[in-house]
Amino acid sequence: MLHDLDVGPNDVVSYLLPNLPQTHYTLWGAEAAGIANPINPMLEPKAIVDICSTVKTKVLVTLGTPRAPTSGKSQSSPQGVAGLGTCDLCIRPPQQ
Repeated sequence: MLHDLDVGPNDVVSYLLPNLPQTHYTLWGAEAAGIANPINPMLEPKAIVDICSTVKTKVLVTLGTPRAPTSGKSQSSPQGVAGLGTCDLCIRPPQQ
C-alpha cells in the first residue's frame, strides 16, 4: 500500500497512532517501504507540524477516514507541512 503511494527508501512515513495492533502494522510497513517516523499524538499541533516539516514527511498515517480531519490535538497537524495536504493514508478505529 505504501509503495502505491510512491514511498521509496528515502521517503518518510510519519504516523500519529495510539497503541493498537494497526500501529505495529504501520511501523513494519513504513520500515519496509521507507523511513518510519512515529509521532506522539498528544503533542501540540505546532510541534507535530514542525516534526513533519523537518523530516519532510511524505505520508501521514492517523486514525480517521480519508480526507476527514482527525480528532484531538492532531486535528490541524497536516496544515503547514510542505507537500502534505490532508491525510494520505488512514486507519479506521477498531469497532467496539
